[in-house]
Parts: sequence; structure tokens; C-alpha cells
Amino acid sequence: VVVSPHDTVPNVIDKDGEETIAVAVYAETEGVVVYVDRHGNQRQIRVPSLIWVPILVKQIKATGTTATGISVGIAPR
Repeated sequence: VVVSPHDTVPNVIDKDGEETIAVAVYAETEGVVVYVDRHGNQRQIRVPSLIWVPILVKQIKATGTTATGISVGIAPR
């Protein structure tokens, strides 16, 4: 699922339009991804380009995120 980073609007959304937790992050260009984890803590990680990184993500933040072309993997329910 393609994600547009945003600081306040939930942006990890499942196919039914519900907020969910992603199980991986992917970026077309390497850089930093600032995210909120499943416990509500803000964290950051440097991600390489074109590789899925297995982390649990509730939201991708805009401020501080330098990676572009971000997608998240959502596990089926």
C-alpha cells in the first residue's frame, strides 16, 4: 500500500479503509523514515532503496522522513 507521509492524519490504512499496523516498509529511494510504532512511540530508521524492511508501523510521519516512494506491507487478517 502506497503511503503519503503525514504528521497527524493516519496513513497506514487497510483495504477496507481502517487504520491498521503494517508489517514492513519499502522505499524507492533510501533515507530516513520517521514512524509511529504499534505502541504509539515515535521512532526512526534508515531504510535502503528497493528493499522491504520488516518493522511494525502504525503511521509514517512527514517531519524528518527523507526516504521517498514509501509503501507499507499489510498482513491479511
